[in-house]
Amino acid sequence: MFTLELTTSKIVWVLAALFAVYAIYWLIRNLKDSYYSSAIRTLLVVLRTAVILIFVIIFLDTKISFTHDRQVEPEIAFLWDLSQSMNNAGNEDFSAGDILRSSSYRDIDRQTTISHIVNMQEPRIVTEAQLRSLPVAEPISDNGKLIKFAEKQAKFRELVLISDGHSYIGESLGSIKLSEKLVLHTIGVGNKPEKELLHLRSVKFPGHVLQGDSITVKWSLENPSEESIQANMVITNELEDVFKQEVMIPAHGMMVFKKTFSPLPEGSSRWSWSIEQENERIEIGSESLFIHPSAIRLVVHADPP
Repeated sequence: MFTLELTTSKIVWVLAALFAVYAIYWLIRNLKDSYYSSAIRTLLVVLRTAVILIFVIIFLDTKISFTHDRQVEPEIAFLWDLSQSMNNAGNEDFSAGDILRSSSYRDIDRQTTISHIVNMQEPRIVTEAQLRSLPVAEPISDNGKLIKFAEKQAKFRELVLISDGHSYIGESLGSIKLSEKLVLHTIGVGNKPEKELLHLRSVKFPGHVLQGDSITVKWSLENPSEESIQANMVITNELEDVFKQEVMIPAHGMMVFKKTFSPLPEGSSRWSWSIEQENERIEIGSESLFIHPSAIRLVVHADPP
């Protein structure tokens, strides 16, 4: 499809009209000139007319463009989490260049236009060259701001979030509602996380324990993982196991325990909590307890009065 754009200046159009009148008069006069043969006069008129038209196009600032209709894929936005935690996500520091050089990224780049959105505090669109030079050093991570900024642009049909999954402030990714036509893809950065262990919480010994007192201990076990954990919980006092129980704590669950132990000798002792699975014992926490000497002294006389 051809598009013709002409200048809107009236002064230019008036000058062009005067020039056109003079050009027509000049061409007619040359056609009547008998110095050249009819064929040569016609050729000269054609050449001069072409020159005049080129001059007019330049003079009127005329723009002629040709647009070829073709199917263009919807524009895609890459959302970049450049927080400091990204450097701790894997064995090596994160680099945007590694993804930009990948064959998968280049395939997408050949098919459609890609925009890059960075800066989770004040999101903005940058070029690929600018992205390569940005440090991975943002102090706060808020992936939700990147997503909302991209959605407001109203020109993207697909978003690709590149992150280690840690968003410390703002809305969680699961709570953000996108428009129906907008699709969000995620590329995780980092190593596969190791299986999480139970966390020991809120260990409470009696405030002041005397020699000969029984001891009531309270503690909690928290499961931070996405799966339930079943294992043996073992409490050790110095090198001796004093408590062992099988526990099963659901995902993101917590269990509270309370146990009374027999009197202990005077002095300091170290109590440790461990999880035992498949004959492997892993310590998850420890506390120290001091047993004070008893305030009551018993005196026994050999010969009572």
